[in-house]
Amino acid sequence: VTLSEAIADSLNTVAAQVGYEIGIQKVTALAREVGVTSTLHNYPSIALGSDEVTLLDMTTGYGVLARGGLQMSPYIIEEIRNSRGDLLYSNPAVATTPRVYPENLAEDMTGMLSRVVVSGTGRAARVAGWDVAGKTGTSQEWRDAWFLGYTARYTGGVWVGNDNDTPMSKVTGGEMSARIFSVMMTGAH
Repeated sequence: VTLSEAIADSLNTVAAQVGYEIGIQKVTALAREVGVTSTLHNYPSIALGSDEVTLLDMTTGYGVLARGGLQMSPYIIEEIRNSRGDLLYSNPAVATTPRVYPENLAEDMTGMLSRVVVSGTGRAARVAGWDVAGKTGTSQEWRDAWFLGYTARYTGGVWVGNDNDTPMSKVTGGEMSARIFSVMMTGAH
């Protein structure tokens, strides 16, 4: 199976093998470089998402891929205007954005993550009129279901789960999370 097929179909054994072959320390180091600030451990299962990571961290990492390898600085509010249209606040523009991941590898990843949505586990994340790249994720016993993805315009992430960490009724990232992502991104576009 190719790496692209493995990513599209969420074949965890391939992810684990690749993580082992390149070195677990390199996996966690790359996560740091793309903006993950959550505590990560150098366990072999890290390639499968065994550590708890925030939705913001995950979305930031996918944002790096969406930006062709440039650092992602997430924000919630772009600008605030009063009822007369006067600008009260504008998110400050960053003068220079450092490259944290090679552009050619970001393009390769985008190609593989696009396949997830076109023909893999993330088909429910499609957004009419837009190419979407992204990845589904489901934790053990269906405690967490994710979809993280991006278009040429926006990056977004959806987490579904119970606040008390109890299992859901077999909800996967390719189902509910991907559908919510599609609705959210359709509205955003």
